[in-house]
Amino acid sequence: PPPPLPPDGVLLLYFSASWCPPCRQLTPELVKFYNHANAEGKTVEVILVPCEAAGSAAELAAYAAKYNLPFLAIDPANPLHGDAVKSVYGIWAGPRDGRVLGAGAHAGIPQLIEVDRGTGQPKGNWRGRVGEYNRKHGL
Repeated sequence: PPPPLPPDGVLLLYFSASWCPPCRQLTPELVKFYNHANAEGKTVEVILVPCEAAGSAAELAAYAAKYNLPFLAIDPANPLHGDAVKSVYGIWAGPRDGRVLGAGAHAGIPQLIEVDRGTGQPKGNWRGRVGEYNRKHGL
């Protein structure tokens, strides 16, 4: 298991998919952010919530290898995968049953949601903050 976060550590859920062009742009930036932010001690934990089809472990493994993902990921075979986790945080991704999801949803992917470690409630969206951090630190 990963080392525990310090009390002021940040927990981020990263909703992403290998087939999503904006996700493929954000992922390498998130990896740079994660590595730099944690270089002197664990202050950020990211958990990838894959938005692939359930059971697509091969796609997830290829995606993780391509970007050398240093963070945790929910297994696509896990019963909590996909719609269950996405619905809690109002995230939608791709077509389902011939219709496009999104009615009543908060956002499509990619999304990077800060989660309160005590309650699990969303605290904010970090999608734009990663780019700002990387630019500020010359990454």
